[in-house]
Amino acid sequence: MTGLALANWLADAAVLAVSIRATGATIPWHDLLLVYSSGIAAQSLNLTPGGLGVTEGTLSLALVATGLGASQTLAAVLLYRLASFWLVAFAGWLVMLWLRRPRARARSRNYAVPRPCRPADRAACRHDDTPAPETNLPSAPLRNRTPP
Repeated sequence: MTGLALANWLADAAVLAVSIRATGATIPWHDLLLVYSSGIAAQSLNLTPGGLGVTEGTLSLALVATGLGASQTLAAVLLYRLASFWLVAFAGWLVMLWLRRPRARARSRNYAVPRPCRPADRAACRHDDTPAPETNLPSAPLRNRTPP
């Protein structure tokens, strides 16, 4: 598990590096992991949902401190957050909406959705969620027995 977490952090730091490069700035390789770690630490404070605002501000300050220009820093940070936060959230919403479709649930269980019974067919049409009729058999639970 630790290896997968490390791979996730390195891939996320690589997204930050690619975002910096996409703005035309030089990637501060010696300071990149420190900048990334400061952003993750700020995000972990949980002052806002997903670290919105706090993470962007921390990453921007750290990148400006490494010598990047303010306009390139802002563009790189917003591009990084677009890729690492908003696109992931959007994909999650799409998956949630797709899974909540009634047809998707019926197909995933591999059975047809039962039709509602008409009042005339009520005795012949029982589903698993219909309670069992009361009985006087000795093996029946006490809650279903009628008093003698």
